[in-house]
Amino acid sequence: MNARLAALAALLWAPLALAGDLAGPELPSAGLSAAVAQRGDGNTMTASQGGREQHLSASQRGRRNQAPVTQQGSANTVELQQNGNDNAATVIQAGAGNSAFIDQQGSFNSARVEQYGHDASARVTQTGNGKRAMVIQ
Repeated sequence: MNARLAALAALLWAPLALAGDLAGPELPSAGLSAAVAQRGDGNTMTASQGGREQHLSASQRGRRNQAPVTQQGSANTVELQQNGNDNAATVIQAGAGNSAFIDQQGSFNSARVEQYGHDASARVTQTGNGKRAMVIQ
């Protein structure tokens, strides 16, 4: 059953990815959502969700942006926006009720958010080029 859901999710999200882009949600549990929009070339968005009620919304515009997201636990939220080239955003959530918001505008920016507790919130905004941010909660 999980393989069928993953295959169905891949088919549903396939039209959102343009040539050279990769969007790969892995949705093995109930109550999970991943919405990914990509425009440009070579963008990569991977999502691994486990647990219950995980939510991911991501938008990538430009080239060679990367965004791996891992969510475990329950009721975690990620909102991610990348506009530009060669940006990297990594989110790891384990726990419950965590939220991470990352907005990257420019090129060569890097952000990492790790949340291991409950009810933590992180917001990272990067405007310009070559910015670095790390948040561990």
